[in-house]
Amino acid sequence: MTSPMRIRISENEWRSILDIPSSTPPSEVANFFNKAKRFFCLEQVTLHYISIEALQKTQVREVLVQIGQMGQAFPERDLICTFQSDLGVEEEKRVIVHELLHIIGLDEVEARRWTEPCFLRIKLLWEIAGL
Repeated sequence: MTSPMRIRISENEWRSILDIPSSTPPSEVANFFNKAKRFFCLEQVTLHYISIEALQKTQVREVLVQIGQMGQAFPERDLICTFQSDLGVEEEKRVIVHELLHIIGLDEVEARRWTEPCFLRIKLLWEIAGL
């Protein structure tokens, strides 16, 4: 009998993830994070970025892969946590937008709905206006 798929990570598991030292994100990801948080007027929000290597050392990685979670928002801390993606930088940028949408109060359904339009708008502003 297979175990049912988990849909959430426990509070203790998130504490253990946040105990992993933050890595320096690639400059393209860091620059995008700064532009995205300005787009949403969230200058106070910080990014806790975890590399693949650091995440592989934890038991939580299996759970994250299983449920397809690439980040988490902590609105009470003005913090988002994202993980380096083997899918590439563009996916990491989308995760940043998605988690910032949670910071401003959108639930999962609305955040999923608005991630791509906001991502494209930020990219467009960045490219055209040099935001």
